[in-house]
Amino acid sequence: MKKAKFKRCLSLMIAVLFCSASSTIFAQSYRIDNYGTSNLSASPILSFDEIIETGNAVVTNEYEIAVAQSKQPDQNFQLNGLTQSNKDKQKTYQIKKTISELSKKSVSELKNMNFNTSQIEAIKSAEGKSPENISDSIALKASANFTMSLMKNGFSSSNAVATCNWAWQSAPLNAQTDTLGFGWSNGFAVNLNRTTMTVSYKDLNGSPKGSKTYKAKGLIQGCRFDFDQSYAPGALRSISSGKATVVVDNLNKGTYMEMVSAYSHNYLGIVPSISIGGGSVGVGISFSSGTTVMDDRYVRFP
Repeated sequence: MKKAKFKRCLSLMIAVLFCSASSTIFAQSYRIDNYGTSNLSASPILSFDEIIETGNAVVTNEYEIAVAQSKQPDQNFQLNGLTQSNKDKQKTYQIKKTISELSKKSVSELKNMNFNTSQIEAIKSAEGKSPENISDSIALKASANFTMSLMKNGFSSSNAVATCNWAWQSAPLNAQTDTLGFGWSNGFAVNLNRTTMTVSYKDLNGSPKGSKTYKAKGLIQGCRFDFDQSYAPGALRSISSGKATVVVDNLNKGTYMEMVSAYSHNYLGIVPSISIGGGSVGVGISFSSGTTVMDDRYVRFP
């Protein structure tokens, strides 16, 4: 009888310990995912207008930014800590060449490529003109607007979590493989299992054409996403927007971290190389030539 009672007590103790351990495991699991990275990834992708409304974004134009970057006097330039090789001075010519080729298409074809009314009028006004004879004002109107934001979602001795939203207002002139890059302070490393980006593709009416999820590629002190800017690059163009949830492991239990993110728009069809290094804000990201950096964002954790 005593032995049976002892066994029941022992079973009860084990059950209590197991429940206790399970609660601890659950609590630890919740702490690790305290910033709701799964919920962040599942939350809606912000539209162009919604990103602007956050107050943490600016609007850049596909042609205007190419002009500004091609006029840089030095081989390298900086923009909020971001540096880019400026070897290729032909960015504006390539854009005008694309406009010249697109001008041969009908208005109906251009609508199906999801260019808006203003873009179509500008593109058609260039019909019969060589790239050299297309004015800057035409190129500006034919180009698409872009915006992006970078928000910090949490920081601890274990990791840091950030969300980057980006969106095109209409279809850009070039539909290639674009790149979203991230760089950060030393002592941190990307968690590839929890870092992801979803890109949504829609037409001018807002009707979904599809979506794709991309995994990040790890870099030393950074990561990158290479993705289709349009649902079917070069052909079935669409208006794209995306949201990247980036989880960075705090390897050295650092008390702060700097992060910069940049969107590189491809106009030559060559996927750029990326390097991470120092910048005016302590961390910088560099892209090789052949792309236009539409914008970059910076945050400091915590």
